[in-house]
Amino acid sequence: MKRLNPVKAYQRISHDYLTYLRSLFHSKNEILNEKLRHLLKPENFTKGPFLEQVFPFAKSSSLKELVEKNVLSPEFLTLLKSGAFKGGNFRLYKHQEQAIRKIVLEKQNIVVSTGTGSGKTECFLVPILDYLTQEKEQGKLGPGVRALLIYPMNALVNDQLRKLRNELRNYPFITFGRYTGDTIKDKEDARTNYLDQFKNEPLENELLSRQEIHQTPPHILITNYCMLEFLLLRPQATPLFDGEYARSWQFIVLDEVHVYDGAKGSEIGLLLRRLKDRVFQNKKPLCIATSATMGDESKNKEVALFAQNIFGEDFRSDNVIRAIYQADNITKDNLWILNFDPSELLEDLENETDFHSVLTKYRPDFTFTGNNVRGALYYFFHDNYEICKIKKLLANKVGSFKEIANQIFNGDEEKTAALIELAFKAKKEQEELLPVRYHFFVKCAEGLFATLSEKGELQEIFLDKKKEMINAGKKYKVFELSSCNNCGEIFITGFVGRNRILSIDTYDEDDILNLNRQERVYLQLSDSSEVLDEDEIWEKKSNETLRYPACLNIYTGKVKEFEENLLQKEDYIKVYKIEAHKGENNWKGIKKCPSCGATARNKPLAYRFVTGEEVPQAVLLKSLYKHLPENNRKVLTFSDSRQDAAYFAPFFKNFYEDALNRAAIYDVLKKESRLNLEELVGILVDRRKKGSKTEVKKLYKLAILKEFLRIGKDDDLEGVGLVRFLLKEDIEKELLKRLLFLREQPYDLTEGEVKELLYSLLLTVRASYAVEVDFRIEDIIEFLSDTSYFKLETDGNKLCKGWLPVRKTNKRLEYLCKIFSGFDKNVLKKILKRIWEQLIRSDIFIVHQGQAKLDWKLWDIEIADNVFICNKCGNVYHHNVRGKCLTINCNGKLEGFNKNIPSKFSYYIENYESFPFCLMKIFEHTAQLDRKEGQDLQKSFERGETNILSCSTTFELRVDIGSLQTVFLHNVPPRPDNYIQRAGRAGRALDSIAFILTYARRRSHDLKYFGDVASLIKGEIKPPAVNVSNIRIVKRHLNAIALSHFFKKHKDLFGRLGEFRKKGGFKEFKEFMENKPKVVKNSILNALADMEELKEILGVEDWKWLRDEEKEGCLDLWERVEIEAENDFKDYERLKKEAAKKEEFPRAELYKR
Repeated sequence: MKRLNPVKAYQRISHDYLTYLRSLFHSKNEILNEKLRHLLKPENFTKGPFLEQVFPFAKSSSLKELVEKNVLSPEFLTLLKSGAFKGGNFRLYKHQEQAIRKIVLEKQNIVVSTGTGSGKTECFLVPILDYLTQEKEQGKLGPGVRALLIYPMNALVNDQLRKLRNELRNYPFITFGRYTGDTIKDKEDARTNYLDQFKNEPLENELLSRQEIHQTPPHILITNYCMLEFLLLRPQATPLFDGEYARSWQFIVLDEVHVYDGAKGSEIGLLLRRLKDRVFQNKKPLCIATSATMGDESKNKEVALFAQNIFGEDFRSDNVIRAIYQADNITKDNLWILNFDPSELLEDLENETDFHSVLTKYRPDFTFTGNNVRGALYYFFHDNYEICKIKKLLANKVGSFKEIANQIFNGDEEKTAALIELAFKAKKEQEELLPVRYHFFVKCAEGLFATLSEKGELQEIFLDKKKEMINAGKKYKVFELSSCNNCGEIFITGFVGRNRILSIDTYDEDDILNLNRQERVYLQLSDSSEVLDEDEIWEKKSNETLRYPACLNIYTGKVKEFEENLLQKEDYIKVYKIEAHKGENNWKGIKKCPSCGATARNKPLAYRFVTGEEVPQAVLLKSLYKHLPENNRKVLTFSDSRQDAAYFAPFFKNFYEDALNRAAIYDVLKKESRLNLEELVGILVDRRKKGSKTEVKKLYKLAILKEFLRIGKDDDLEGVGLVRFLLKEDIEKELLKRLLFLREQPYDLTEGEVKELLYSLLLTVRASYAVEVDFRIEDIIEFLSDTSYFKLETDGNKLCKGWLPVRKTNKRLEYLCKIFSGFDKNVLKKILKRIWEQLIRSDIFIVHQGQAKLDWKLWDIEIADNVFICNKCGNVYHHNVRGKCLTINCNGKLEGFNKNIPSKFSYYIENYESFPFCLMKIFEHTAQLDRKEGQDLQKSFERGETNILSCSTTFELRVDIGSLQTVFLHNVPPRPDNYIQRAGRAGRALDSIAFILTYARRRSHDLKYFGDVASLIKGEIKPPAVNVSNIRIVKRHLNAIALSHFFKKHKDLFGRLGEFRKKGGFKEFKEFMENKPKVVKNSILNALADMEELKEILGVEDWKWLRDEEKEGCLDLWERVEIEAENDFKDYERLKKEAAKKEEFPRAELYKR
């Protein structure tokens, strides 16, 4: 596959997701199952695709032309000739030229808000470099900062560093440097680190170390706002802000300024005011803010006010720079109409090398003399009627792809997508004919809901949450449904508070004050009596009660203790309240099904029709991944939470590899028919090209073991009807001989039925994990805490399974009861015992100290040909004795199973049968990675060695990662601007259309935007606001100003707290401030110059801010810190002595430090 086909991709994503949803819920109630099948339609769970037209930016002059027009200095031309900005020959966008002129000629403070990929960096970098080239021309370009570039995160700092290296590579006169937590102190150490990382010599004009930056500050200093705070405090950084090298400051640039809202905005605003006090006392800085998204032109006044509050400088609304888009240049006259299938043209262009002959085949009158296929396509389609119509349909930026297909090709989506792809590829110089992106949205399953009739039967069934529903003039309470994952028994579930109302949500509006008293409850509608399966008992409890009769009001949801007389009223029905599992999470769910006796182990037992987080996201991502072109399988995924991003990477790896291993097993069996398990391992190892044979063998043995033990149950190969396990033929023959008594009277089973019974009984052993394995427990611990073993009767150990039940029944006895329905249960127990005696004498069990475990080496595996499904509980079985279902307490009948008919197993069947055998590497990329690890991953991703990066917001803000076609969002981002930023990562530097897939999770925020995706794509956002006059934050910065001046005077006291204490630092600072130094007061007055009212409230003039009634003044806090520090040192001294006394000298030394 050479390209992503958006139609096939979205259709397959939708199909896979809906098929997966079908696997989540199954019940005994066939009417409910049929209704759910009817509700599982794309329109209920997906939105789109939508096409977003990415309007091209209008072009203007080149940088060379700006030099000729005397906008930029003559020396700037020398910089261009050195190779900067590609020689300055390309045309700038109009908004770029507008920004450059505002700064260079008018000396205006500006905000650049022009969208992703609009060249915002050039808007401030060109004026800064022009200023520096002018200084060089005038002989004034000595050491010292001229421009400070502040970024919200280190990844962006490093990105800017790469750009400066590129632009200044051959122009050594302008120096630059990065000062972040990654900047190494010593010059030689920094150089060595650079050589190790980049394998080439650093530029002479890049200052790599803190030592160099302190000694001869660079002309351009790049940092983040946290480090700026640190620099303003450090006495070692004095040369940056004071003295002969600190007199030339000119520019302050805040990139991605929209992130500085709320308290963070207050912090950065006060930080910049402190900076201006240090270096801009006698002049005004030129302030530049950039942001991809801050409203539209109608919000310019708000944007200007926001910037003014951040910088403390004047910003005019007409100095908010907006993107200027290119006028539609499609010819409106003499348009030609398509008379061919664009899908065929696209295919021919992909397969033929001579594009001229291909194009003239479809338009014989077309001529093009150039060698660029994109240019040829531009002239081929620029006067096409259908393209013109598509552009009109996208005039408001966003349009429905399906509506466009209806308008252009009567709903033919393949033709429409092909035409859009061709127009997207069409490009004349830097002018694109149809720049667009696809957006597709999928939402969670919120639950399955119903009203109940007066007879307690399901009435109305639907997917959307609501409190009540009116039917025939009556108001019915709405309840949520859940079902037993083993047998399909139906329950209604919800939360009950002190008012005893059953509600869908965690609280009812009338009971909001009693949230902490609420409990999740499960109510059984049927009177299915409990059958205790002793195989499922992991912990025994005496007098265990599973359910209690109760009364439920179908109109109000009131739950009452059972009273017979309540049932005489039409509003109450009888239900059974089920005891909930009260483990780590009191709301986890049912511990044991009252219908079939199955117990919750490592998965919930009663499933609601709701999607979790990781699995549906993994389903969507895998579906998207397999549609990517083989030469560019790369996806960037975004999560709001760093923890979610970190967790998803290994989760998806396991999810993908489990499916890959199952698909590989199935693929081998399709070719090899029946294989012994060890033979299968050998073939799989031989087919695997990469990895050590030892590790690969272990991997496949574990994969097969999981299948043999039915670890998956819901999604393993046997459970979905694709393969079955059989004993070796000679072992099977010998066992059937031992069981010949079952063919005699009164049992009268046929030879085939004996065989089917044998495998059905052995399935219960396998599913109990009673198998002898040659693995260490550490190898299997991730899916199995320990293997169990069998005895005739249990010995009380929780790992011991009794072949015979001790108290009531188990699967094996219950199964015999179904097969021999007229037999006394005690007789059947004797039959079961006799079968055990024959089995234990055979070779199939390995017995050690009376503990029997199956020998898995004696088993074969083959493609299943005769598969059955229970018409009631829906479980799949490979062995059938008289149509009886093996599921305990299920009276359903086994019928032939056709895997091609849609069922709850369809997702997994399709997954394993058509799995794309392509490599996949996924890693997390979050802020918790160290710098080198993060950079290595970025490079690996750029090269295509890593396919998927699971990111938090790290990559939201312009970090360069090369070409990328697809982005997957694990959730709807907090704001439309976040969505625009993340979606904007796709489609960069590619000739294929970007495809953005978003999953709306089960949160009100996500579901709100799922209902209005157009506003999300358009980016309709409110500009951020900030209040710098936050008293608590201002007080903190006053204290920082005081400390900064103190350390400037007492440089020897800055450093470790222990040294500071020994040298009397606490006392020195107190005395320093009690003398009310004028220099501190002046700095505060400068920093709060635009906050007159606040200065009065805080008492700056009369020094009241040093101490106040709340004991929150500067010296009040200082004295508290001193006491806490003294107490800490006393504790460390005590711990040091205790460690030394115990001769734990390394620990004592640690406390000493």
